[in-house]
Amino acid sequence: MKKIVLNKLVLTNFKGIKHYTLDFDSNETNIHGKNGSGKTTVADAYSWLLFGKNSQNQTDFGIKTLGVNNDPIHNLNHSVEGVFIVDDSEVTLKRVYSEKWTKKKGNETQELTGHSTDFFINGVPLSLSEYKLKVDKIISEEFQKLLSNPLFFNQSMKWNDRRVVLSKIVGEISDSEVYSNFSKDKQIEIQALLSSDKTLADYKREYSVKRKKIKDELDLVPSRIDEATRSLPDAKNWEEIEKSIEVYSNQIKDIDTKIEDSTKQMDSKFAEVNKAKQTKFQKEQELQAVINEEIAESKKDYNTLVSDANNIRHKIQVNKNNVKQQIELIQELEGKIKRYETANNELRNKFTEENAKDFTFDSTAFSCNSCQREYDTDKIEEIKANALLKFKAQQEQVISEIRTTGGANKVQIEKHQADIEVFKQAKIGLSEIIETKEVELKVIEDKIKACEVQIDSKKEDSPKVIQLKNEIDSIVIPEVKAVDNLELKTEKVNLLINIDNLKVQLHDKLQIEKGNARIEELNQQQKTLSQEIANLEKTEMIIDQFENSKMKMIEEKVNGKFKFVKFKMFQTLVNGGISEDCTCLINGVEFNDANTASKINAGIEVINVLSSFYEISCPVIIDGRESISKLIQTDAQIINLIVDSGCEKLTVK
Repeated sequence: MKKIVLNKLVLTNFKGIKHYTLDFDSNETNIHGKNGSGKTTVADAYSWLLFGKNSQNQTDFGIKTLGVNNDPIHNLNHSVEGVFIVDDSEVTLKRVYSEKWTKKKGNETQELTGHSTDFFINGVPLSLSEYKLKVDKIISEEFQKLLSNPLFFNQSMKWNDRRVVLSKIVGEISDSEVYSNFSKDKQIEIQALLSSDKTLADYKREYSVKRKKIKDELDLVPSRIDEATRSLPDAKNWEEIEKSIEVYSNQIKDIDTKIEDSTKQMDSKFAEVNKAKQTKFQKEQELQAVINEEIAESKKDYNTLVSDANNIRHKIQVNKNNVKQQIELIQELEGKIKRYETANNELRNKFTEENAKDFTFDSTAFSCNSCQREYDTDKIEEIKANALLKFKAQQEQVISEIRTTGGANKVQIEKHQADIEVFKQAKIGLSEIIETKEVELKVIEDKIKACEVQIDSKKEDSPKVIQLKNEIDSIVIPEVKAVDNLELKTEKVNLLINIDNLKVQLHDKLQIEKGNARIEELNQQQKTLSQEIANLEKTEMIIDQFENSKMKMIEEKVNGKFKFVKFKMFQTLVNGGISEDCTCLINGVEFNDANTASKINAGIEVINVLSSFYEISCPVIIDGRESISKLIQTDAQIINLIVDSGCEKLTVK
């Protein structure tokens, strides 16, 4: 077994302790002090040295020593050094926390920009990762928590994590060990469940979901049966209803025959009407052909005149569009001329402003930039002359650019004015053409009207046209009066309504048959669902019995490792099932309800068992030792923190 003993602990500027050295006995050391004297600081220093955390497992806590107004005292190194005996070999660990001060560019004083931590083992500096690796080889943080704090296992760990640790200690209990205590028929069922890929917990969850789903469905069946029963219509004389439907159907057939006969008579009369209409249509077609022949020559002249008129209208419209285009071009050029004139006015103002500028000297140019000494008179005059020349050159360049731009703008204005005159002349010429074409159009339109009068005269006055119109007027189309079958159709509708009403009643017969079939189906479903629930509950009961048996065996095996404490590894639920648990019991009292002395001794026994299993022993720190009259036996090094109002400072006794 690896045995770790804390031999010495040196605190420097740590949590208000300026410098303090603690020497520890390899078996048991008592550290006395009143409240606030620094006992907890010792536990914090020990934990911080190993893992960078205080005894409450916090990484962010106050390490620095505070001065007036509770402000940190700067430029101090805060350190903890510990000397350990690990399997008869001495190992010295040291952790140093320091401030980082930086002088930024342009500032005269340094500023606090952060902190750094340095690590040493046997005086050799190491990186954080190297330090962690070597500390972990001595004792891991997990083992240190389990084996140094008597309250950690039962108070800080979650119950399921405690259960995992205890299960590792006692080892696994095979399923065969458990179901060997069952009858052969139950063994077969359990083996069938265990042989699949699912766990018993998987089966329980699956069966619970299935059972709830089936139970929910089963609970609905009685209401569905009741609903189906209440929805059944009242029974009637179905045979009498079917005979009435047959009688009404035969009456409808007789009515259809009468309507069909009257329809045939109407078809014969409509054939005579259609023949007369066809004769009249043919005569009208012949009349139209004669008219077209009579007016053909006049129509030809008419079409020529209409075509000529359309051509002239098109030319007039084209010329009007061209006039509009000339106007738009003139307006566009006038806009450009206005913009150029505005630009030239701005250039004239700029010319006047630039020409009126006076040169002024920059007095800062008369002295050296480095030493600020003023130049001699010749140097100053030379600087003035060069500055004046540069000013004049820049002024001439600006004025030259103004003149060049203004001249170019004037050329554009004159060009656009010449173009405007050309477009105005073109507009006048186009307007004259439009006037000439409109006169021509008026002459042709008069000819078209005369031609239309001539055509209308030929349509009415031709002997052949008059003869054909008389023949058309002589054709008489017979008047056909529709047969009135309304009474028969009304009677048929009434019969159909009677049949539909009777069929609705027959639908009740079908509903009753379907309803009875549905009720029988629901009764059968109720039996099937009840059986399915019974089968699931039987399997769940076997699983519960198996798990109960296994839990009891695990609990007995765990408690066999302890003398003073026991662990409740499962609890029985109200429904008879079980759930996993891991509650420590001290003389039948749950750990959380026990007094401090009982909790510490229970923790010591847990540490003894865990140390034996993991084959490692480390210092055990007991805070509040004054409340414990007798501590159970342990092979681990004990460090007692004792409240003692008679000790103003930390005292080792």
